[in-house]
Amino acid sequence: MVDIHSHVLHMVDDGSGSLEESIDMLEKCIASGVDAIVATPHLCPGAFIAPTEYRDQMLVALREDVERRQLPIEIFSGRECYLTPE
Repeated sequence: MVDIHSHVLHMVDDGSGSLEESIDMLEKCIASGVDAIVATPHLCPGAFIAPTEYRDQMLVALREDVERRQLPIEIFSGRECYLTPE
Protein backbone atom coordinates (compact mmCIF):
# COMPACT_ATOMS: atom_id res chain seq x y z
CA MET A 1 0.00 0.00 0.00
CA VAL A 2 1.20 3.52 -0.79
CA ASP A 3 0.53 6.50 1.48
CA ILE A 4 0.49 9.48 -0.90
CA HIS A 5 0.31 12.25 1.71
CA SER A 6 2.49 12.47 4.80
CA HIS A 7 4.42 14.92 6.92
CA VAL A 8 7.06 12.36 7.82
CA LEU A 9 10.10 14.53 7.08
CA HIS A 10 11.57 15.87 10.30
CA MET A 11 12.12 19.56 10.96
CA VAL A 12 10.57 20.71 7.66
CA ASP A 13 7.02 21.86 8.44
CA ASP A 14 4.41 21.15 11.11
CA GLY A 15 4.98 17.40 10.83
CA SER A 16 7.67 15.37 12.54
CA GLY A 17 9.86 17.25 14.99
CA SER A 18 12.79 14.82 14.99
CA LEU A 19 14.36 11.93 13.13
CA GLU A 20 13.26 9.56 15.89
CA GLU A 21 9.66 10.77 15.57
CA SER A 22 9.84 10.17 11.81
CA ILE A 23 11.10 6.62 12.37
CA ASP A 24 8.27 6.02 14.86
CA MET A 25 5.76 7.30 12.28
CA LEU A 26 7.22 5.01 9.61
CA GLU A 27 7.14 1.99 11.92
CA LYS A 28 3.44 2.63 12.55
CA CYS A 29 2.85 2.94 8.80
CA ILE A 30 4.66 -0.35 8.18
CA ALA A 31 2.59 -2.06 10.86
CA SER A 32 -0.53 -0.81 9.03
CA GLY A 33 0.59 -2.32 5.73
CA VAL A 34 2.24 0.70 4.08
CA ASP A 35 5.32 -0.25 2.05
CA ALA A 36 5.80 3.09 0.24
CA ILE A 37 5.17 6.64 1.39
CA VAL A 38 5.34 10.06 -0.25
CA ALA A 39 6.82 12.75 1.97
CA THR A 40 4.71 15.80 1.18
CA PRO A 41 5.80 18.77 3.29
CA HIS A 42 3.83 21.97 2.83
CA LEU A 43 4.83 24.51 0.22
CA CYS A 44 2.78 27.59 0.96
CA PRO A 45 4.05 31.09 0.22
CA GLY A 46 4.11 33.14 3.39
CA ALA A 47 3.71 30.18 5.74
CA PHE A 48 5.77 27.09 4.88
CA ILE A 49 8.64 27.77 2.53
CA ALA A 50 11.32 25.19 3.37
CA PRO A 51 13.87 25.38 0.55
CA THR A 52 14.04 22.35 -1.71
CA GLU A 53 17.71 21.77 -0.80
CA TYR A 54 16.84 21.61 2.91
CA ARG A 55 13.87 19.33 2.26
CA ASP A 56 16.12 17.05 0.21
CA GLN A 57 18.72 16.93 3.01
CA MET A 58 16.07 15.78 5.47
CA LEU A 59 14.83 13.20 2.96
CA VAL A 60 18.34 11.79 2.48
CA ALA A 61 18.88 11.63 6.25
CA LEU A 62 15.60 9.80 6.74
CA ARG A 63 16.26 7.36 3.90
CA GLU A 64 19.72 6.60 5.29
CA ASP A 65 18.31 5.89 8.76
CA VAL A 66 15.55 3.71 7.28
CA GLU A 67 18.18 1.75 5.35
CA ARG A 68 20.41 1.42 8.41
CA ARG A 69 17.49 0.04 10.40
CA GLN A 70 16.45 -2.16 7.46
CA LEU A 71 12.86 -0.94 7.58
CA PRO A 72 10.76 -2.27 4.68
CA ILE A 73 9.46 1.02 3.31
CA GLU A 74 10.34 3.23 0.36
CA ILE A 75 10.13 7.02 0.72
CA PHE A 76 9.33 9.24 -2.25
CA SER A 77 9.67 13.00 -2.49
CA GLY A 78 6.67 15.28 -2.98
CA ARG A 79 5.06 18.50 -1.81
CA GLU A 80 1.66 19.65 -0.61
CA CYS A 81 1.36 22.82 -2.68
CA TYR A 82 -0.99 25.67 -1.86
CA LEU A 83 -1.92 28.32 -4.38
CA THR A 84 -2.80 30.71 -1.55
CA PRO A 85 -2.74 30.41 2.25
CA GLU A 86 -6.54 30.17 2.22
